Amino acid sequence: MSKFITFYINNNTVETKIKNYSGLLDAWESYSELDKQKLLVGDFIYLVNIKKFSLNVISALRIGEILTYEDFSQKYGEDLADGWEHGKWFYVASEATTMTIDQEVEYEDAKKLRFEDGKDQLVFNPPGSKFLDSQTLRRPRLLTQSSAQILNTYLDKFVKVLPAHINQWRTALKGKF
Repeated sequence: MSKFITFYINNNTVETKIKNYSGLLDAWESYSELDKQKLLVGDFIYLVNIKKFSLNVISALRIGEILTYEDFSQKYGEDLADGWEHGKWFYVASEATTMTIDQEVEYEDAKKLRFEDGKDQLVFNPPGSKFLDSQTLRRPRLLTQSSAQILNTYLDKFVKVLPAHINQWRTALKGKF
């Protein structure tokens, strides 16, 4: 059974990096915090953000292969492997959505999200308010499948990741860092 993991992207990273890649397919992820999640081929990663106390969903990908730095560099190029901070593993997408920075999840839908680990829902502070607690998603969280489906309604459709999508990243990353 697939896992559905949220991964929090802070506002600084959204503003300095992610916004430059809006519209690109989220072809891979590699962060040390993800390495601790014991992700497998077929699992999903959802990039999320909290902006102005509201949940934003940036993108999602389904893991198609998991590669070491060396394997990723050999297959896709050292320029892409070094183009972004990375963890031990590269989670390469078999299918993914495009990246966006302003896709706010409606409050009523955010309240419906449930998690498999620890507290089973998002924390709003003060309780009963519409203000999402800034710490509630700071660590990767395991979503239920029905909660992942809610987030999917805010994203573009999943698209099969092709070599052309990888090459778009090569072009986009040139000169950005």
